[in-house]
Amino acid sequence: MNLKDKICRFCGSTFKPTGRSQVYCSTKCSFIAKVTKTDKCWIWSAGIANDGYGVFGSHKSFRAHRVSYELFVGPIDDGLIVLHSCDNPACVNPSHLSLGTQSDNVHDMIRKGRRKLAVGSRCGSSKLTEDSVMEIKRLSSTGVGTMELSRMFGVERHAIQKIKSGTTWTHVDVTDRQE
Repeated sequence: MNLKDKICRFCGSTFKPTGRSQVYCSTKCSFIAKVTKTDKCWIWSAGIANDGYGVFGSHKSFRAHRVSYELFVGPIDDGLIVLHSCDNPACVNPSHLSLGTQSDNVHDMIRKGRRKLAVGSRCGSSKLTEDSVMEIKRLSSTGVGTMELSRMFGVERHAIQKIKSGTTWTHVDVTDRQE
């Protein structure tokens, strides 16, 4: 070993550094040094973004799970994203990662019950509240017509029809109303 050679902090291999501060022999060693392996997941223990995903890199940041996929599995084709089978954004275990489209990711999210939809009055475009929908359902059951309900509550006729048919506002039940 000559004076310019260094020993990798992770694997112990001797290497020729390309810069004074380089302490790992490869990107793979630098990456793995920042991972805590559990029975199932490999948890990224370095930088974490606000959304819970790991961040790797010093001059330019990359998503850690994407780096893991490229290091241990192979290249990521344009238009594809890296999906987690474990649903843990901090996981970088290559056996938990696969390629797919954004559509695949959304379908996976729905299938696993992780989709958080804004429903009812929590939906920003809603003109109605849960109380007003309960009143629409109550009045409708007493014979008040769709057009009259539409005028009373300031919404389009089709909005009332969807409430009456059970297509929308399915989380609201007339029996929920407290007298």
